[in-house]
Amino acid sequence: MTRRLVDSHLESLSEMVLRMGGQSERILAKAWQSLTERRLELTAEVKEDDLEIDELALAIDEAVLKVLALQAPVAE
Repeated sequence: MTRRLVDSHLESLSEMVLRMGGQSERILAKAWQSLTERRLELTAEVKEDDLEIDELALAIDEAVLKVLALQAPVAE
């Protein structure tokens, strides 16, 4: 795998991690609002939004494993 291709994969991973971080911040704010304002309807939204984070985490794991597998030396 060329260095340029690895860099491309790493850039994609970085974007996914940043997206997951932003989503986490939004969920935390919504959860806090739900608690402080006693708005139960927001708790359902937090649960749904959390599923997005779970999906992103899985996608990140898969992408990391792909990059590692492509970088691994091949036995002769």
